[in-house]
Amino acid sequence: MVSKSFDINTVSLQPFEPSRKRLIVEISPESVSVILWDKEKRIPEAVEIFKGAHGEAGDWESMLQQSRLLGFKDLETIVVIAYPEMLLVPAFLYSPDTAKAQLELFFGKNANYYTNGDVLPQQEMVVAWQISEEVKAYLFNHFQVLQLQHLAGLLIVNHKVHEAIEGQIVLYGNIGWVVLWKEGNLQIAKPILFSKPEDLSWHLLNLCRQFEIEPTGVSWKVSGMAEESSPLWQAISKFLDPVSPLDAGISLQEDLPKHYLAHLFAAM
Repeated sequence: MVSKSFDINTVSLQPFEPSRKRLIVEISPESVSVILWDKEKRIPEAVEIFKGAHGEAGDWESMLQQSRLLGFKDLETIVVIAYPEMLLVPAFLYSPDTAKAQLELFFGKNANYYTNGDVLPQQEMVVAWQISEEVKAYLFNHFQVLQLQHLAGLLIVNHKVHEAIEGQIVLYGNIGWVVLWKEGNLQIAKPILFSKPEDLSWHLLNLCRQFEIEPTGVSWKVSGMAEESSPLWQAISKFLDPVSPLDAGISLQEDLPKHYLAHLFAAM
């Protein structure tokens, strides 16, 4: 069952000019985050976060009944796909049919999945990704002005070089999205599925070995719904250094960590 876990500022919303706002909807396997974004001020005005599986139309109807923000279906809407069914493909090898076959072979999905790709001209790559046809149908039937983009493409396109070797981690339950850069060049972008915090640490250390990087030589920025005091964060920090929360310069409210949705705020 899907239920609302965060509701920030929706009750105090005032009437607004639709052209000045957009909705940002991020969907991962176990959560949906909905942000009302002010395009002129470049800040979030309200946020709702839902927890639970949402793979069926009934789940989305349940969210709609609990949500004020999803009711703004005529706004420009960006849906960020954070499902793990994705592959980075060289642009010269990409075709929709080939990508569909590769994704189905790699992830074992069937014909009831919608396949698309985000072109990354600078990297000469395409992020090929899939979501279920049922989720895709709901999104396209509900929102009037809709753009779909995968999280991996969002993180890659909006990366700004600050250090020689940089890593970004976005945490969603038992999935950690990892993007690694070396001298401004993309090394890898992938989801890591784990069952306990130490598993994620092991995978990150293995990535460092794979790319011949010292674990203490990467500047890691972390975002997502995990607190710095959590076992997951502590497990990452135990072996990797420096590890710090991503700060987009936006605070939702005083008692919430700034890094929770910072990867989305930084990209807008």
